[in-house]
Amino acid sequence: MPTVINKIKLCETSLSDFSIEQISGVPFYSRYFELERLFQKLVPSIDFQGSFAQPHENKTKHVIEWFYTPGDEALTSFSDLSKINNELYSDSINKRDFIINAIQMAMKTANENERNYLNCALSGIGSEESDNTTYVHDGRILFGIWGMRAKPGRKIEEIIHADVLDHRIFSINYEVNGEANLSFCTIKRKYGYKLTSSDVPQVVPVDGWEFTEWKPNIPQGSTVKNDVTFIAVCKKVNESVGPDPLPNEKKFHVYFTHEKGGALQGSVDFLKNDGDVVKQNEVPIVVADEGYEFIGWDQLPEGYEVHSNVVFKALFKKKEEIANSSFGGLIGAGNNGCLQALLNWLLLLLGLLLLLLLLWCFLGKCNFNLCGCDCDDQRQIGPQPGPNPPIQNPCNTQQASGGEEGYMGYFDMGQQTGKFTFEYNTLTVPDRIVIYDGKGTSGQVLFTYEGGTSNWDSAEIEFHNQIVTVIVKGFDPGTAWHFTVNCPNN
Repeated sequence: MPTVINKIKLCETSLSDFSIEQISGVPFYSRYFELERLFQKLVPSIDFQGSFAQPHENKTKHVIEWFYTPGDEALTSFSDLSKINNELYSDSINKRDFIINAIQMAMKTANENERNYLNCALSGIGSEESDNTTYVHDGRILFGIWGMRAKPGRKIEEIIHADVLDHRIFSINYEVNGEANLSFCTIKRKYGYKLTSSDVPQVVPVDGWEFTEWKPNIPQGSTVKNDVTFIAVCKKVNESVGPDPLPNEKKFHVYFTHEKGGALQGSVDFLKNDGDVVKQNEVPIVVADEGYEFIGWDQLPEGYEVHSNVVFKALFKKKEEIANSSFGGLIGAGNNGCLQALLNWLLLLLGLLLLLLLLWCFLGKCNFNLCGCDCDDQRQIGPQPGPNPPIQNPCNTQQASGGEEGYMGYFDMGQQTGKFTFEYNTLTVPDRIVIYDGKGTSGQVLFTYEGGTSNWDSAEIEFHNQIVTVIVKGFDPGTAWHFTVNCPNN
């Protein structure tokens, strides 16, 4: 048998479970390419390679392995389709019958030998049990097993060993009920994949709306088994509750964001009057990814008195890092754990001594001159404040943050050169954004912006390195921003 090229395994069938059609004493599955040439002659309207899986005999395992050419959509068996989409199932039945009728019509003009081939091809592909071995994908019909029938007493669904589930790729769709923007709307993931926070889009409500929940459930943690749609539910902010605001009353944005390791469920952007406090029921629910643990907010939101735009960030840590930092966990590891724990405590003690020494030196400098320093020398020593240590992200990643500490990140564009769309919203408090070609700030400046956008804006940017660097500088402790580095569009 020839090598199966550019195809993946669909399933396998044991030779002992099936009655095999034969031509002149030769098993029919070994005549695949002869049948293909016959189809090209008698039934040219049928794409044989796309409609009939290719058999290959594995003599070591005594099975027939069936291969097919994958498409953009996941394979779905007729049996599964009948349970989830009756309309598509009926349409697929019509397409299957069209192929069968075309073969039967061709038999009227075929000679006896050709009719034998076509009869063998029809064996097992039109029966009710063939719903378990007939598939649909990309609008096409695929006969997974043909030229053989299950022996009496064998249940077809029990004697087929399918590999197809391992190759199925499903669409995860995101929609909005209300008024909001999503950082992305569709992704594709393999069967069995568990969605993480990076697979869930950022929901940015428009003015006057707030995000409340995902339906039918939170996407994060869901296991992919079929195409699915998650809906971000947004509702209008009820501005009529309570007394009317004073004419000059100030309102400020309260933002909630998170670092890698989890997601937020609930409203992440709302307005508060000057002097109002953040209530417990206004704080979104924190959901940690598998392997991570929520360790708190960078500042406590509940009870926070609002006097400017403010951002609260949910912090996460890997569970093994938490366990390794535990003194008890180190002791439980045996003698090596005890030694490691002792070393950790010694390092901690050394750090405290160093801190006390610096404090003593500082006091001596400013009061008693114990360090021999000039008390009038007020020059700043050490690095200037700047963005947090940069993190490398894939393209199509949205970032949301704020504060004077700024942001610096690397984005992998997936190719060396091209163009990408940069979407940004610096809200009402001005910020400065700079994008560099390459990793770091030594490359060419591709884009600069300074100001407050109030709404989303975008720019088309040409790059010449696989990595681009984005730096955001805030000028106010209450500033916040959102931006998305989309993947190349060429």
